[in-house]
Amino acid sequence: LQKKGGFTVVSLEDSKSTVPSVLSAMQDKGSFRFVFIGSQGTTENVPANIARSVRICESSAGRPPTPVICICDATEEADESIKELWHAGVFGRICNGHEPDEIALSLAEHFNATHQAEAPQGPSVDAATYNVGCLQLFREPLLHPDVAEQRFPVVLLVDDEPTNNRLLTRVLTKRGSFRIIITTDGSEVLPVLKERGFDICLILMDEMMKDMCGSTATKLIREYEKAHNIARTPILSLTASTQANVLQRIVQCGTDGIIIKPVDITNITNSIPLFLRLMRKRASRPQLLGTPERKIGCITVFAKTGVAPGPGGEASTELEESANP
Repeated sequence: LQKKGGFTVVSLEDSKSTVPSVLSAMQDKGSFRFVFIGSQGTTENVPANIARSVRICESSAGRPPTPVICICDATEEADESIKELWHAGVFGRICNGHEPDEIALSLAEHFNATHQAEAPQGPSVDAATYNVGCLQLFREPLLHPDVAEQRFPVVLLVDDEPTNNRLLTRVLTKRGSFRIIITTDGSEVLPVLKERGFDICLILMDEMMKDMCGSTATKLIREYEKAHNIARTPILSLTASTQANVLQRIVQCGTDGIIIKPVDITNITNSIPLFLRLMRKRASRPQLLGTPERKIGCITVFAKTGVAPGPGGEASTELEESANP
């Protein structure tokens, strides 16, 4: 970068490239033309997490955004990787495999130009990119963390099966407008909710997990929400079981609905927004005694009062009103 690109470089060793050390370096050294983040080995130090922390810090301090460029692996989940970086406020990325000279020249072409060229015209789609050498840049970087929060609500996916997590993440990020957080056991859910201030639009909760099942995790969530006067978080249970005792347990724990596995991936991206609309309507009309069970695409939504579905899934008859999504 110094020889080929003409940059003055402040370098952090890999072991020191943590969120606090990056923020500290930015504060101590003043403004940077850009921040260049290599691949990191731990979850908390992946480029997206570092970039997101930089954006939040800059926003809190009222400082203009510093371009963040990441080195990333070129994986088969390329679309999900690009969207994750875009949501985090990254300006662009370079995939592993390029020679250092090529990387330096591409960065120099973009950042050292007398007048940086505007992004070429193209389709206005999320995470759309254009290339400068080996540098892949976003046409419209998300420069403020609140933008991503408002435009792309977070879904918490709780499942201990990696294949299910990859499939649902791919579908909900590529075909839907969601960001995905993944945990692999029910015991991890409440701590994640507390850490994020319950800023989750939906929890997709697998029922059968190794240490804590989905029903137990949901019950703990509902108890915490009630004790701390927190608005109810929509929760959908994922299960392959159709046994009556399993369905009864899921209903009684406070889940809002159920999706039977295998998940209908052609239907779920249309079903979830309609389900969330119904949940918002229920929350805004607490005076209703209840709403009956109904089907919304691949989702069976339980009655508002928590009455278990009858044989064949018929609606509860003692409920007062139907709130169409």
